[in-house]
Amino acid sequence: MIFLLGCIAQDVAPYRWVRGYEGETPEIAQAGLRWALSLMGSRAEDIVWDGDADEATVSFGDLDPEVIAEVDAELASERDLRGSADLGRFLMLSLYEPERYYRMVDAPTRFVDVAEPALTYNVTASLLTETGRVVRLPAGGCAPRCGAVEFTVEEGTGTFKADGFRVGELERIDLMPNGQQRFVVYDADGERIAASEGPAGPPGRCMWCHEDHLMRGVPDQNPAVGGGISGARFDRRLAELTVQMQDVRSVTPAVDWDEPVVHEYAELLVFSFLNPSAERLAREWGQTPDAVERALSEQTPAEDAEFPQLGLLYERASADAVLAPLWGDGWTPAPVASTFR
Repeated sequence: MIFLLGCIAQDVAPYRWVRGYEGETPEIAQAGLRWALSLMGSRAEDIVWDGDADEATVSFGDLDPEVIAEVDAELASERDLRGSADLGRFLMLSLYEPERYYRMVDAPTRFVDVAEPALTYNVTASLLTETGRVVRLPAGGCAPRCGAVEFTVEEGTGTFKADGFRVGELERIDLMPNGQQRFVVYDADGERIAASEGPAGPPGRCMWCHEDHLMRGVPDQNPAVGGGISGARFDRRLAELTVQMQDVRSVTPAVDWDEPVVHEYAELLVFSFLNPSAERLAREWGQTPDAVERALSEQTPAEDAEFPQLGLLYERASADAVLAPLWGDGWTPAPVASTFR
């Protein structure tokens, strides 16, 4: 069955969706793919989906052609073997490879603070870290950029109440033209880096944590300190910026912004690739689950605490290392990171 979602896709190499878990339907997978594409700056309109309930060939455009050409070069041997490359592997080599992500979303190589006038919110109680944080955001009331949806965050050591806060790293969060959030990490000198050394991690972890909304934290636990605004004032300004973000997102109707778990559909596209069940691996290789389990008999699948509904799962690199030599006709899978966070 062919689903034409939006305009006809650009002439790009096809990818292969393989159902990753019980309950994942083509509609759920497509919604997740649109979200993932939007994180790369796409309006997620140009998608062609050709398949059934277990497998499909997928094409899409509206992404940086140079980055996609690099990724496709790494996926060439898989495409030669199977006719298309796994969608999960593609996302790991593009969206969840920080430098490629930065290029696709045109992230500045040098840190740029929010425009003045700005509000400063000195965070003493954080969901992310035990140290302090400084959040800067537009004060509003003027045009055009000082009313934009943008934030800068200073990560560091120390607190405002004890030994003083010292900046270690910088982060920038703003909106792309399609309404999706963009996340960039910088060192203390303002040079762009692949990942924070602290709990913020790489951009992929920011995407997972922030989900579909502007992050509130715990404003009721943060009084005004160090000349900054209170958590209550931050919360009120955040509500105003959320309305602005919703207005921007109206230009990208292909993404279901109102579906509260659409971001999780996107995460599961990749998670079920990185942590495949015997059933998913069987669909990949055209084998039975029993054959997969016999081939991987020296590996012990385990249930994931976050997604127990996915059942017993293997680790991607370990499974590939056994199954590709067995059934891959000389194919060596392109290596990917062990996590997208």
